[in-house]
Amino acid sequence: MRGLMALPGLLRLFLWNCKLDISRNMAYRFNFIAGTLISLLNSGVAPIVQYLIFTTTNGYPGWTVQQLILFQGVLLLWGGVRTMVFGRVLPEMNSLVGSGEFDRLLVKPYPPMGVLLASGFQLSGFAPTIAGVVIIAMSLSSLDVVWHWWTLPLFLVLLLVGCCLYAALLILMCCIILVAIQMGRLGELFEKLLSFSDYPISIYPRILGRLFSIALPFAIWINFPAQTLLNRLDVTMIWGAIVSIVLLFVSHGLWKLCLSKYTSAGG
Repeated sequence: MRGLMALPGLLRLFLWNCKLDISRNMAYRFNFIAGTLISLLNSGVAPIVQYLIFTTTNGYPGWTVQQLILFQGVLLLWGGVRTMVFGRVLPEMNSLVGSGEFDRLLVKPYPPMGVLLASGFQLSGFAPTIAGVVIIAMSLSSLDVVWHWWTLPLFLVLLLVGCCLYAALLILMCCIILVAIQMGRLGELFEKLLSFSDYPISIYPRILGRLFSIALPFAIWINFPAQTLLNRLDVTMIWGAIVSIVLLFVSHGLWKLCLSKYTSAGG
């Protein structure tokens, strides 16, 4: 209940952090432009690698070149949105716990996790987001796809649910940091695990495909939205969305448990 009541304030805090980060970047415009270009180039590495793999092999089952380009657009869009909304969460959590300053979140009027998530904005995600939108638009114009009234709303809903799943995983990582203090190379393992979502589900064995669609629905980030734009709806999308929401509540419950056992920087 407290979390729901705090939502308007947390939204204002998120917007304030957005303005602060934008102002900070605009203060050094050349650095911002160079950083934007580097971010765009870095985000484009995975799609280019996938395209090269696709064109030099038998391709991905059930995907044409034009459809794969659409998939790459969704991949860029999701990567940009993820960075813009959540990019600073884990670094901020690492910094606060490592420096012993996490305690100050406990005296704020909003829930600590809410404050952490509201501080996640990172402007470097802007370039891949725009690139993703452009590629998606260009791909759809070249594909013979019939749009329905529900196509765009469902696409946006899946992106929103994907944000819920990503938030759930971030909360779990924050639980580990809170307990272990230093995360070590676990962050790298986290990123490697997430990279499974960068490829069409059809390339994985049936068991892994079910795992990434339902039990641990990474498909909610890129695969399901791309399939929606191609009018390839499947019942696993519903189950994946439900599991994503459930995982968010489970991770929040685990966070509250870890927070109740937190003994502060003073021991």
